Amino acid sequence: MTTEIILIGPGSSGKSTLGWLLSEALGLPQIPLDSIKYELFKEIGYDEDYAKELYKTQGFYELHKYWRPYDVHSVKRVLENRNCVIDFGAGCTVYDDAAQFDEVRHALGPFENVILLQPCEDKKRSLEILHEREGFTDIDGFDFAKYFLDSECNYSLAKQTIYTDGRMPHETCAEIISLLGLEGLRVSDELKGAKVMLRRADYTSWFAAREQRHPADSASWDPNIPRRTPEEEHSSYIRDVDGGKVLIYSIHAPGGKLIGYINAFGRIPEGKKKLEMFELQYPGGTCETGIHIFDKAERGKGYAEDAYKIFLKHLHSRYRLADTTACIYSGNAPSLGLFTKLGYKQTGTYIDNGSEYINMKYDF
Repeated sequence: MTTEIILIGPGSSGKSTLGWLLSEALGLPQIPLDSIKYELFKEIGYDEDYAKELYKTQGFYELHKYWRPYDVHSVKRVLENRNCVIDFGAGCTVYDDAAQFDEVRHALGPFENVILLQPCEDKKRSLEILHEREGFTDIDGFDFAKYFLDSECNYSLAKQTIYTDGRMPHETCAEIISLLGLEGLRVSDELKGAKVMLRRADYTSWFAAREQRHPADSASWDPNIPRRTPEEEHSSYIRDVDGGKVLIYSIHAPGGKLIGYINAFGRIPEGKKKLEMFELQYPGGTCETGIHIFDKAERGKGYAEDAYKIFLKHLHSRYRLADTTACIYSGNAPSLGLFTKLGYKQTGTYIDNGSEYINMKYDF
């Protein structure tokens, strides 16, 4: 028996974010269709140069129409995958051409876990929310959010509908897992070492440790460490952690005491202008990591070294990374010693706000 979860819905409805969270909670690979569809398009003769010229001369709506048969093909191809979470692009399930839609409906027919994500049941309010999230109301004079909400396609395809407004993404993730009866597939959120235990952080535990995360001597190990307001903290968590750009584990000493955090976060991939999703999704990828032991009294006991050994092993086995990096303030001698001991190699330096940092790299 296989488990496939397929997320559909308008743009900015949370498909990519929920895809990441479900993937992590259930230990299933995530396949973001929008990230791979152009390669699938090429299988049936997609002309990228023509598409660019079409967009330049006739606008996005005409480009969208050109994509239609290629979207149908990409849907069929991506559904060949098994035991995964697939988040569809907004346009992949909404069609004006009845024959094209029938092909997609037929392809999705055998799959039980097809979930439509929308802000709320009220379409008018949903449209307002999507406009707020997207930051615009139309593309070249065409309101795609309204187009996707008004179309009956997604409502016809969905086996379940989930409303997300007013809830944090990890709460919606838990609802989906419960709704689909997949609690038994949850992977452990704990990593055990010789001296410490790591536990996947949630927002409640992360925010509760807010003051601990900023000890009095923090400037000595990183003079540029950010300090956010509670509101900024909440927004940052949703955007970066629930959004799949940062992975955070709490560090617990023997007896269970919370003593710090260790994290991994994506870098901008070579050739890209921005970080779209966490690079850990891609085998052979990379990430940057960091660690924070709150109290001086808990340092020098080997806790950080043990935490890093566990964490590096997890990053390698779970995500099949090629390497990982760290960036250390040059005045932080203990951290430089730790990373050297772990096997990191110095690759260069840079200046940030007048402070020197050392780049280090670890090859798996």
